[in-house]
Amino acid sequence: MSKFRLKVISANQESWPFMRGILTHSLVQRGMDFKKAYQIAQNVKQSLSKIESITKKELRQTVDAEIKKEFGKGYLAELEPSSQQSFDSIQIIKNGSASSTFSKGLVTRSIIAAGIPPQHAHQMAQDLENRLYHEGKSEIGYDDLYKQIYQKILNESGEETAANYQLASRINQLDMPVIVYIGGVGGAGKSSLATELASRLNILMVTGTDTIRQIMRMVFTEQIMPALHRSSFEASSNQEEDLNLLTEGNEVITGFMTQSIKVNVGVRAVINRAVKENINMIIEGVHLLPSLIPFSEFADQAYHIPVVISVDDEKTHHARFNERQRSSSRKAERYKMKFNRIREIHDYFVTVAKEEKVPVINNVDFDHAINKLVQTVITNLQKQIVSNGDQMPQEESV
Repeated sequence: MSKFRLKVISANQESWPFMRGILTHSLVQRGMDFKKAYQIAQNVKQSLSKIESITKKELRQTVDAEIKKEFGKGYLAELEPSSQQSFDSIQIIKNGSASSTFSKGLVTRSIIAAGIPPQHAHQMAQDLENRLYHEGKSEIGYDDLYKQIYQKILNESGEETAANYQLASRINQLDMPVIVYIGGVGGAGKSSLATELASRLNILMVTGTDTIRQIMRMVFTEQIMPALHRSSFEASSNQEEDLNLLTEGNEVITGFMTQSIKVNVGVRAVINRAVKENINMIIEGVHLLPSLIPFSEFADQAYHIPVVISVDDEKTHHARFNERQRSSSRKAERYKMKFNRIREIHDYFVTVAKEEKVPVINNVDFDHAINKLVQTVITNLQKQIVSNGDQMPQEESV
């Protein structure tokens, strides 16, 4: 197989090699989630595989055409522009040096986090972009950019929404760590939502209960703790002593509960570390049943925000395992074979979440779900700060 050697030519005739990773990163900077960005970068690479060079303008046109083809004209319109009003040269200055490049897509996402509808947020970011363009700016201070966005939200949407933006933008300046728990069954989209939420709120630590379980399996053999060595929907085949967990004779739920209780011992250790090191964190996984999350002992040492992700439409949920099977594997096939068990746990999750008054977000449409998740987290966090009488991050300090 011949090596891919496409060269990208700039307006001043400088050239550099096309790299899929760099294109993926630039698309994320425009506001696209990673999976979609990677898909577009791969499609563009394949479409250009037979040519040796392309101008930067032609490449951007090709990328936009591919985005429009895959996700529609409306989706393309919400992203950072790729033609005349390109802001690649506008640098965000923080602590005396350039920290990032201006991105209308990322500005839009930060405004959405305040609870502003996506279309309105996009227009607000567009207005800011136009102003910077007409002013001919090549750089803008981080503080100045924040204040311009904050003031625009304050003027157009009021104090409460501006306060939400302030909190979402400065979540790392709180006195206590923020820990978000995203529970739900396989195929609900927990991992994707957790990754995107981390990106939008600038939370650097994301971990899954499957990872915690895997670490625990290395310590506790199957003979010592068999529940750890099976999938959550297959744990009912273990003959353990925890028969008191049996819920209305349902062995599937009993097995799931048995495993979840043991995994949450590891979750407690992760929470303890986050509290001690003041680390904001997102934990996602099937074991985060609201009634089992072990945060009571850390109640006054962190902001705890549990959320459950559901897929109310059963056909949509099942279709996701078909998608997994095409891209991976035997594991996806096992999920499909045990789908009825997964749905049992799904329905139990939703029931318990409602009993515990934990928000349930139906993830049928990813964009809607992530916007709802961000707003749920910020609203919940805002309430906890007010209830505790804690200090909000100050406007003057970015």
